[in-house]
Amino acid sequence: MRLVIVAAQDVTGSTAVGRILPLADYLTDPYEVHYIGLRDHTRPPIKTSDKIHIHYAGVVPFRRLPTGKTRLSGWKLLFNNAASSLRTAYIICRLNPGVIIISKPLPANTLGTYLARLWPSMRHCRVYLDADDFELTSNKLSSFLERAVLHASQRLAIKMSRVIFAATPFLADHYRQFSGHADKVVFLPTGVNPLPPLAPPTQHQTLAYLGSLSVSTGHRIDKLPEILKLVCEKFPDTNLIIAGDGEDTSALKKSFSSKNLGNRVTWLGRFNPSLLSDALNRTSIIIDPIDNSITQRAKSSYRVALAIACGRAVVTANVGIRAYLIPPSLHSRFFASSASPAPYATKIIELINRPLSAAEIDTMRNYAKMYTWSKLASRYLKYIKSE
Repeated sequence: MRLVIVAAQDVTGSTAVGRILPLADYLTDPYEVHYIGLRDHTRPPIKTSDKIHIHYAGVVPFRRLPTGKTRLSGWKLLFNNAASSLRTAYIICRLNPGVIIISKPLPANTLGTYLARLWPSMRHCRVYLDADDFELTSNKLSSFLERAVLHASQRLAIKMSRVIFAATPFLADHYRQFSGHADKVVFLPTGVNPLPPLAPPTQHQTLAYLGSLSVSTGHRIDKLPEILKLVCEKFPDTNLIIAGDGEDTSALKKSFSSKNLGNRVTWLGRFNPSLLSDALNRTSIIIDPIDNSITQRAKSSYRVALAIACGRAVVTANVGIRAYLIPPSLHSRFFASSASPAPYATKIIELINRPLSAAEIDTMRNYAKMYTWSKLASRYLKYIKSE
């Protein structure tokens, strides 16, 4: 039987890389898996599993420039979504799957799924929704009409779906209230693949930030320069590795330079799982500066899950899913106030002075076993197969 994942982003998108493609790898045993997405010509392609068939139904509704994203609006956005929806519907009908998973309830992929299911031969198809963001706040919307369309798209996706998989407790509560059907919402966090034990880091003053460089998504990367400055005042040899990109990359580089920290930062470019081993082997502490917004409470946190799975310390704030991902015995060591850079720097300095013990690392790695993709995918399959 064919299973189709319908998305509104390229395979290089953060949700695809961190959640959908790792999950899809585990669904290829009982299913022939196809991914329908939108092409992002500004990003180099990444290697995906040979078992996952990739199809493109259009292009993403924005352009990446050195100054950040330029998003389509008005008629251009309408035509982009309409064209992508029609092509998505055509590809779905051509594949004739038994199962469809909507990744994020955005207009292009949701409407495309709805149109495909109007075709008589597609009415047998079972539809599921996978949500890992609060889309109304995680997307930059320029008008009331755009908000209304996104709201309608979410309602349509809920109506079509037999089960809704929510990546965080906040999203699970949101969809239970929004749908009025608590029994059809399943909390299923973003997982990690098992990692081999890492050697002790080459130096305890190497920090890392992995992921999006966009403040609008709730990642307070604008705090990184001040955090690094405060840590360097105590430990002058501290270095920071940054693996990621986003619309605030240029501004962030200027901020490091203005504090004379440019030579303390190593830029690895777009986050890519293939870079992980090298970056993590050099890293002692992963930094996850965030705010307490709705956007961030709704998000999963791949970098926190990754840190726990590989036994590296992580300094973050107790927002959203993080209390679930981090062993309770380590909350006091890893959680800082999200209000300003100083509490993050204080926690980092404490961890440099007193690194994690072997027992604490074992606790982290054992704790992470409950959200490895092999276990989470089996739960996913249980719900899909039982319908």
